[in-house]
Amino acid sequence: MIRMGRKHAGVAMIAAVVTLGLAACGGGVSETSSGGAANEWSGVFTVANGDSSFYVGELFRHDTVTVKCTEKGGTISAVISESRTGNKFVTTQPDEGSGLAGGTLTLGEGGEEFTWAVRDGATAEEENPFEGEMQSGEPVAWTDTGMLEFGSGLRQATTNGDEGEVRVQIPGQVDCSGGSEG
Repeated sequence: MIRMGRKHAGVAMIAAVVTLGLAACGGGVSETSSGGAANEWSGVFTVANGDSSFYVGELFRHDTVTVKCTEKGGTISAVISESRTGNKFVTTQPDEGSGLAGGTLTLGEGGEEFTWAVRDGATAEEENPFEGEMQSGEPVAWTDTGMLEFGSGLRQATTNGDEGEVRVQIPGQVDCSGGSEG
């Protein structure tokens, strides 16, 4: 039988209280695909009124779109999901903490993926800051605190769909700063 001293028991109790506190606040700890713990919480849209339309591959009303944020090793990722179709867009904060980023849109039906990668040294003012020729719009702009915005959005021409493009655009900002400080 393993016997814990008072010091070990105290540490175990603190860990249990912190884990329960995170779970109660909507945050938590989860395993990542690279193997390791990541802090996870619900993000917030700064614009989410009845007139807002969000693009996650195609146009949706705000009430079917959510954002889940994770932090691992000081880097924050945002997963923006649409509940009816299963469309999902993932973007990750740049290594520098703030700056421009792309992301990957996965369509719920069929799992087709569209990835936007920002060219090295690109700026948001450039006509095409992305590596892909069929891509246009503005990259996601991250702050080091976990706020991100989409500007005019990300677009990619495609023959799959009525609009001739897939698009990711969220009005206002997405706030993923809530869990990054612990």
